[in-house]
Amino acid sequence: MYLLSKKHCIRLLLLLWGLFPNKGNSQTIAYYYVQKADTVFSLWQQQHLNKVSSYFPSYGEHPLLQHGVLVTDNSVFPVTNSYRTDTSRNMVFFTRYKTENISRIKFLLRTHQDTVLIKEISLRGDGIQAPLTQSFDKIKPIPAGDKCTMLIDYEPKDSSRPSQLIAGEIWISDIQYEKKSSPATYFQQRPFANALLTEKSARSRFDAYDVYAHFPANEYEEDFKGTLLIEDSIKSTQQLVSEIMQSLLQHYPFYQERKLNKKNILQDATALLKKYQSASVCELVDTLNNFLLRRIQDPHFLIRSKCHPEIRRTPVYTYRIHGKHFIAAVVDNELSDKIPLGTEIISINHSMLTAQISDKKADEWLRNKINDSVWLRLRLPNDSIYTIGYRIKQNYTIAKSYKPLDYDYKVINDSTIYYKVNQISAELPVNFLNRIDSINLRKKLILDLRGNGGGDFFAAAQFASCFVKKPFTYFNTINNTSGQIDSVRVSIPGNKAAYRQDGAIIILVDNNTVCVAELLAKVLKSSYPHVKIVGKEATRGALAFTQEIRLPRDQVSIVTNSMNTIKIQFNRSSIEGTGLTPDVRVSIESVQDLQPYNDKVLHIAISK
Repeated sequence: MYLLSKKHCIRLLLLLWGLFPNKGNSQTIAYYYVQKADTVFSLWQQQHLNKVSSYFPSYGEHPLLQHGVLVTDNSVFPVTNSYRTDTSRNMVFFTRYKTENISRIKFLLRTHQDTVLIKEISLRGDGIQAPLTQSFDKIKPIPAGDKCTMLIDYEPKDSSRPSQLIAGEIWISDIQYEKKSSPATYFQQRPFANALLTEKSARSRFDAYDVYAHFPANEYEEDFKGTLLIEDSIKSTQQLVSEIMQSLLQHYPFYQERKLNKKNILQDATALLKKYQSASVCELVDTLNNFLLRRIQDPHFLIRSKCHPEIRRTPVYTYRIHGKHFIAAVVDNELSDKIPLGTEIISINHSMLTAQISDKKADEWLRNKINDSVWLRLRLPNDSIYTIGYRIKQNYTIAKSYKPLDYDYKVINDSTIYYKVNQISAELPVNFLNRIDSINLRKKLILDLRGNGGGDFFAAAQFASCFVKKPFTYFNTINNTSGQIDSVRVSIPGNKAAYRQDGAIIILVDNNTVCVAELLAKVLKSSYPHVKIVGKEATRGALAFTQEIRLPRDQVSIVTNSMNTIKIQFNRSSIEGTGLTPDVRVSIESVQDLQPYNDKVLHIAISK
């Protein structure tokens, strides 16, 4: 009889485990989907193209373009015969384009039997337009084998002037998704079993998508995948959540920066997870999220589930000035006449609002379930004190003045332009460049980043390139394992249009200026010669790459910055937990100093 050695037995068991992952053996596997595109139409595959010089900034995985195609009205292009729109295929239409004096564009598919509308677009302004992606799931099917052409039809705004459509790219592709186990560094250790499946997987250098001139050499594309899905054949969702959360807390990178006691947090989390291990998924997730909010206080680290907690609303919002809480907004018509702005709240449901009570805690006390009663003890501006009660309604409509546009543009005076950036997306550099001629007529730009929760790192780099006309350091990096220091640098932009180099920039910030918005403010302050940061408080201090872990079985989602291989720094220091301190700090003495009232911060910025 031939006996296997202990070493060979272990190898055999590992081999069997890998061959039969769902046959009684539990494997916690992290994976993501890779997009595969079978292109059936591409503008650049067409013959006799009228190419023109035209700038299109990079967009996601689509590179910067220095040329486009001049498309005349009623242009017709042949489409491959393999094109179909049946339900077995995930057909997608995509285009990047630039217009002049065009009010409407139609993209159509034409066969010998019918004409099918892909998309009709109504345009407000000229210039580079936001890229368009259109799924074909609601488009009338075209029979297989039927010859097909693409028709582009547009109408001028003013028939007395010439119109122009320049397409950077147009394509139709069959998009399929391939499941791939992640070879990322984080998933090569417990509680994950990816090492058994991915030890021979090739890894790709980080793709800069024509934005970054330099990225740290030992960083890989797979470590930056934004959405990871977790599956396991045996473990319950509660067990998976417990194991994953302990791992994420163990690897959380900002204990030192946020002055947190790692040992105590890990001990308390372990005890909490043990206590709630037999609880429902909803109860466990809600308890963990409260733990993260209370102990970590990092907006980049939270957990959610399909279970929606009971809705809690408030018509009353406060702002703390010199340790006192004042009414800053009332979004209920019945109450607005009874509670003037600037009224001090002494107590909420008999709980005193002392100087130690934060704005967040006051907001929690004000939020209650529908039909619950709320009692406020108030001190009016004339120093009289009275108590008022009201019930929470089903809905409260927030006035438009409280909800600024994503990109708002105003001429303040002959020397000043106001530009509001409420989120950082791929549309930001496009929107800004389309206004650059008007912006450059004034010598001062007020860039309002208040309330900006961050967004796209690439878009922020492109936007910064509109101001800094030479290669610049975007941020420094430090490897979490080796401590190696490196940097991310941005290349010279390909566009000729940029903000005037003799102009002044004033950046408005607040505590809701977060992540990439903080990075943008820091970069402009460091790399452009005439920048001041103005605000009533420091920014949030939360700057990191984030990823989302999803457990599809019970629709649990964990947003985290614990899987990062690098941390973002500036000159070997981090803004995590501290934020950016304004050059000019504005003292708020009254709620009337706030947005959307007299807006003292903006008035100070205009005067500078």
